[in-house]
Amino acid sequence: MITWVDGMPIPDSRLIPPTRRRIWELDFLRGVCVLLMVLDHTLFDISYIFGANWLLAGGAAARLAHLAEWYCAWEVRSWVHDVVLWIFCVLTGMSVAFSRNNYLRIAKIVTCAVVITAATTAAEAWWFGGEGFAVRFGVLHMLAVSALFGTFLYSAIPDKPLLRAGVAWGLALMLYLVNALWLRRYTFETSPAWLCIVSERMGDLYAFSPGDGFPLMASNFDLAARYPYVCFPYLGRVLVGVGMVGLLYPARRTLLPKLDRAWHRPLTFVGRHTLWVVIIHQLVIVGILACITGWFITPGDYGL
Repeated sequence: MITWVDGMPIPDSRLIPPTRRRIWELDFLRGVCVLLMVLDHTLFDISYIFGANWLLAGGAAARLAHLAEWYCAWEVRSWVHDVVLWIFCVLTGMSVAFSRNNYLRIAKIVTCAVVITAATTAAEAWWFGGEGFAVRFGVLHMLAVSALFGTFLYSAIPDKPLLRAGVAWGLALMLYLVNALWLRRYTFETSPAWLCIVSERMGDLYAFSPGDGFPLMASNFDLAARYPYVCFPYLGRVLVGVGMVGLLYPARRTLLPKLDRAWHRPLTFVGRHTLWVVIIHQLVIVGILACITGWFITPGDYGL
């Protein structure tokens, strides 16, 4: 179908060649997860950074601080975290089939991860007095390494969706069994701290990446402690996406063309710019909360 605007032919987005078109529902899912992440980090920052000031102020500020404290201790938060990470990891694995240049995409993720490491290390040294704040292997580091592994696997297997799914899912299951039956049952006390990038059991995660840590063979720490057999390693989740994409999108076209309308554009826009949001959202959140604190709640004291 061709739409004519001001005498110029505008092709329907669904007719654009697959290599030039994004799958809107994948961007939409990513955008929903990003917004949930921003909401989660906002409540976390209120509770752990500004909570003391807001509680002392009383009134609505104190009630919001109590709500943030309750939310951070709520078990459902751990499950939502895990669902969001499942979606992020699976979409990362699926992206290997849609990216024009996977290595360039991974290089961008690595660059953003390095920026986060440099910024948090500097903040740890200059702002937080050497206390644990540096992120040396956070979620972007984990996704970059996992995406690289997924790209190698996707390229190495012949272009047969069932074969690709069988190999990728078989490896994912193997990683899960290794994690559940071996890594989680032993403590590698003599391992160097940096081995925590593989598993939190193999190194000192707090010493290596105290600000945030996402080992390749780990899963949600809170859930893993209580439900060790329902938690899949992050790398395995990416491999699930690598195997899934050929079965769901053999023609690389949206599965929901009738829903592809303007209503989802705000969230798909966020989903297309996830990296930028991940990098700057905490600075923006903390800056806004600091201004609110210093201007309205405890005048002159910004809570930092």
